[in-house]
Amino acid sequence: MKTNPKLSIPILALFLLSGCGAMPVGSDPVVVDAEKATTIFLETTNTFLKLEYDNQALVKSKLPQVHAFANTLRVNAPKWIQTARDLTKAYKQNRTPENKASLQTALAVLNQALNSANTYIGKINNLT
Repeated sequence: MKTNPKLSIPILALFLLSGCGAMPVGSDPVVVDAEKATTIFLETTNTFLKLEYDNQALVKSKLPQVHAFANTLRVNAPKWIQTARDLTKAYKQNRTPENKASLQTALAVLNQALNSANTYIGKINNLT
């Protein structure tokens, strides 16, 4: 079976960031999950955007929706990441249900984009 190194990078990032053991005593799972999710999103986004850029002519002609999504990520991902980081910081400083809900909403945005990026990585890999 042939493995595709382009697809392996996000999976490797997910594996490395998921850890092998329990959380350290005193760690807040909301904060730990938020920091992991932000890091995984950033790594996967970088992988996806590089793959799309390296194959841009082919992607534009065969998968225009993937190219459009890449452009959406180029514009919005920095804002989404900063929002998630700011809300993580706000939650750390004041662990209210409202701050937790705001953080979880920001993470849901990242998760939705992450799922799309992973899907599109597979589609690009199938073309190349």
